[in-house]
Amino acid sequence: MKFSGKSRQETLAHSGEKIWDILIIGGGITGAGAAMAAARRGYKTLILEKDDFASGTSSRSSKMIHGGLRYLQQMNISLVRESLSEREILLQIAPHQVYPQEYVYPVYEYSKNNKFEIKIGLIGYDLLAGSRQIGHHRMISPARLAKLEPEINQSQMTGAFIYFDCLVDDGRLTLAAMQSAAAMGAAIANYAEVRSLQLNDSYVTAEVRDSINGAVYKVKSRLIINATGPWTDHMRHKLQKSDKLLRPTKGIHIVFKKERLPLNRSVVLFSEDGRMIFSVPKGKYTYIGTTDTDYSGDPDDVFASEEDIDYLLAAANRAFNKGKLSRADIVSSWAGLRPLIGGEEGDPSDISRDFEIIQDHPRFLTVAGGKLTTFRLMGEKTIDRAEKSLPLELHRSEEEALHPESLPLFGGNIRDIILFKEINSKLYSDLWNLPPETIQRLIGMYGTQFTLLSQYGKENLKPLVSGADILKAEIHYLIDYEMTLTLEDLMWRRLSLLIFDDTNGLFMVEAIANEMAQKLNWSSEKQKNELEHYRSLVKKNFGCGIKNG
Repeated sequence: MKFSGKSRQETLAHSGEKIWDILIIGGGITGAGAAMAAARRGYKTLILEKDDFASGTSSRSSKMIHGGLRYLQQMNISLVRESLSEREILLQIAPHQVYPQEYVYPVYEYSKNNKFEIKIGLIGYDLLAGSRQIGHHRMISPARLAKLEPEINQSQMTGAFIYFDCLVDDGRLTLAAMQSAAAMGAAIANYAEVRSLQLNDSYVTAEVRDSINGAVYKVKSRLIINATGPWTDHMRHKLQKSDKLLRPTKGIHIVFKKERLPLNRSVVLFSEDGRMIFSVPKGKYTYIGTTDTDYSGDPDDVFASEEDIDYLLAAANRAFNKGKLSRADIVSSWAGLRPLIGGEEGDPSDISRDFEIIQDHPRFLTVAGGKLTTFRLMGEKTIDRAEKSLPLELHRSEEEALHPESLPLFGGNIRDIILFKEINSKLYSDLWNLPPETIQRLIGMYGTQFTLLSQYGKENLKPLVSGADILKAEIHYLIDYEMTLTLEDLMWRRLSLLIFDDTNGLFMVEAIANEMAQKLNWSSEKQKNELEHYRSLVKKNFGCGIKNG
């Protein structure tokens, strides 16, 4: 299956030739889940994203697939149960991307909850999960924890727990869901902005602009699903809806080298105001987040402020022994908006993470709220609701459709991920003359699709630049199979070099830009502009004004 700039152009060029059953606006994880559900049921589905897939909230989360202990403390039992159920499904259908992680929950004399209360909560968490795929919690002593995680502050500690949740690369999960929808028949295009909407009794007409070449198309659909996240109200205003649904809140994360904050497990820590924060090891790095503050600015211009960074640094320095962490230690940061549905009053952290489906017009649905973990279920319920607005002759019975919970995400048709990695890392390490660790990384990113890299020839199965792990063949694959159109797409949402690299990817960005320029026939001026944009992005949003400023 091709999922490329060429397939994108064909989708847009022919988008006005028929009436679609469902047009989904928004290429984040919510839109991807809805597209999967719609395409699975056989509806003529088109999904359009004004920028790149996951370029909003869906690549800026805490990168966790979890039930949410905080929601359990708030007694939102149904959300926790729902999330844990979806966690189990994602472990089965995306085993290359979603993986279990141990979490440490230390308890202190000054903690809001004592050991007994936390124990009861974790018992409930395990019971709600009913998991056979990952372990259950256990209590450990401060002395034992000191051996396992010596960086955790022991002062006034009364005990600790270890429990399990999962981690994921959120941007790549979104992409896999998009590819899954495409494989089931959905037509998909990024950099396609819906600029206006006109409704009549039979269908909706959307004016769509191709941001790459400026072409404009008229697209007709029987139903629109607004899945635009932080831009939800902006899209509703195109229908002259003046009321406000969202209360967006900003969350940021900061990244350190692992030697500066060496952890083997994720750690629960608390800010002075009692907010739960996570410190998460990821390869050579450790990231900390998140904040939760109201945001009223432009959703296209979200970044970590000085105050945000100070807040997380204070929490980290309170929780860990590794000297005093400062801005100079920060490798990168990222910031994103939660599209929460709620009023203006109260603490942002208390707003429900449940999702809602709102019918603004018989031919216009909005889905907002929710969380990364439950995207698949959100998609199914959104299409359940959408079917009520579609003509009866279009309805598909569940007997006619494939069963959603058993369908692997794109690249995830792997029964035993540990055995799959073990066998293939040995086999392809020998075949491709690469370290086994590189093969394991490729499997973690592309799943069963990693073998397609060989089609680009032996000469491209080697690092793009000396000292890097990224292969030349990956650049070709990302363009041919992942609809990568810009340097930012590749550096951030495809390879995560923007946030998980000592130089924010700057040491190899020119080599990558050269490969992309040849593959995409960029002019020298286009290549120069792409490089300038990327460097400004690093400076403004991710260098924290220290190393790269």
